Amino acid sequence: MTEKHDSFLPRPVRDSQSEMNEIVLPNDTNPLGALLGGRLMHWIDMAAAMAAHRHSHQYVVTASI
Repeated sequence: MTEKHDSFLPRPVRDSQSEMNEIVLPNDTNPLGALLGGRLMHWIDMAAAMAAHRHSHQYVVTASI
């Protein structure tokens, strides 16, 4: 079933708000126990993609960070 969405209508932030939880495992850290920056950027990108998809009801890509 396909639902048609009008992408030109304004949407409140609450309709696209996303929250994500991740557990930092030893594989996600450097030898000093600090979270690796690349892993954090990956999680930020995933959360942003979820919010963008919910907001636009379209496929989204990360063009640049």
